[in-house]
Amino acid sequence: METNKTGKYLKYAIGEIVLVVIGILIALSLNNWNFNRLERQEEQRYLMRFKSDIQMQLDQMAELEGNLQTKIDLAESLLADYQAKGSFNKVDGFSTGISKLMRTSSFPNINTTFNEINASGQVGIIRNDSLRSAIIKFYQYNDMSEYAYKVNLQDVFYSLIFPDYLSGIHINFQDFGYESSKVAPNHISKQQADYLANKLDQPEMALKIYNGISLRALFTNANKTRISESKKKCIALLDFIDQNLKN
Repeated sequence: METNKTGKYLKYAIGEIVLVVIGILIALSLNNWNFNRLERQEEQRYLMRFKSDIQMQLDQMAELEGNLQTKIDLAESLLADYQAKGSFNKVDGFSTGISKLMRTSSFPNINTTFNEINASGQVGIIRNDSLRSAIIKFYQYNDMSEYAYKVNLQDVFYSLIFPDYLSGIHINFQDFGYESSKVAPNHISKQQADYLANKLDQPEMALKIYNGISLRALFTNANKTRISESKKKCIALLDFIDQNLKN
């Protein structure tokens, strides 16, 4: 009888152990499932934020592309008028036009989400290896494009062109979108007006201004091309993100 009891107890103990093991496995499975579910939700949140950042960047790039084209058109118009009239003094709206060419815009690099996920070490939360690689390469390209854009402005525009613009026109607040209640618009003394007129008629100064306007059109077109390429990359990445948001 004791032998029979021992057998029953042994079977009972084994059964208990099996039930405990099964319970542990189920708990681990549920915990792992819940962890994966939360991780996937976090991934989707990040992808939605990436989509928002990239869409905002695309919108700003489209606006910037239009502004750059406007400056190219303006530069070409000023040069055409000069060629037709032979003097910048005879070009209508010369000072206003140059003032508009003096305005610059920064490269829109909206990388808030990427900097956050990169700093936290959570880039691996994006399951799709190809998408993760595409996002990293996109922001690397953005950084390089932003740097090239800045160098173009600093080394070409501000270093070579801007000084001649400053010495060849009279700066009006209104030409830069600023209204003053104290300073009269377009006010300039006859002495200053005569000085500028004589200076612009000097061949050397006229050549500097002409070259400055030409360079403005050339490097603006280069930046516009860079913006156009960046827009294409934005659109392609947005499509890639949408594909992963659906899955």
